[in-house]
Amino acid sequence: MRSDYDLNDVRRIYAVWGRHPSWYFAQDLFSFLGRHREIRRATVAGLGLRPGDHVLEIGCGNGRNLGYLREAVGPAGEVVGVDVTPEMLDEAQHKIDRAKWDNVRLILGDAADVVFEPGSFDAILGLMSFSAMPGYRDVIKRAHGWLRPDGVFGITDGQNFPGRLGVLNPLLEHVVGRLGTWHSWRDLPSEMYDEFGNVSVRTHNFGSFFVARSRV
Repeated sequence: MRSDYDLNDVRRIYAVWGRHPSWYFAQDLFSFLGRHREIRRATVAGLGLRPGDHVLEIGCGNGRNLGYLREAVGPAGEVVGVDVTPEMLDEAQHKIDRAKWDNVRLILGDAADVVFEPGSFDAILGLMSFSAMPGYRDVIKRAHGWLRPDGVFGITDGQNFPGRLGVLNPLLEHVVGRLGTWHSWRDLPSEMYDEFGNVSVRTHNFGSFFVARSRV
């Protein structure tokens, strides 16, 4: 049965994960079927980042992708992470401090409300975030405006199994939908196409994960 989550639900659920990073890592292993590093690397590679680029991650959580993004843009680039959950950002800041990255910064806030100048970023990423956030359509539209000409917008997220494996979907929705605020029925690649006029999609893990990319 479909359910809708509001921003308070998002903060409440992810505050727990933020306070227990080892639990969150275990959830990560389950959600990605053990291929979390491979899929995260493929996602960042698909953005086509170059040294010196500026990249935004929407829903950066506890910073799992910041290292991959920082590696891609190098010390001359900039990585910005936005998230609504203070507990998640506390853990992300610990990662930044330990690594001594001086070109990675975090913003506490809802992506539907934060303000950036038009054309601020070469690429924008949402990994396991747009399926969870309220107002995701407005955030996609806002992200479009924050991108520079020829900029890239990418979403990587889970989706229901296709074909015969679809018999597992009720269990998947029950488990993952309670571990996070996952809306499995959102067709995010179609939303990207509607906004940008183009989208390319690759799938992983028997079709249960997609990596989608649109270009300005």
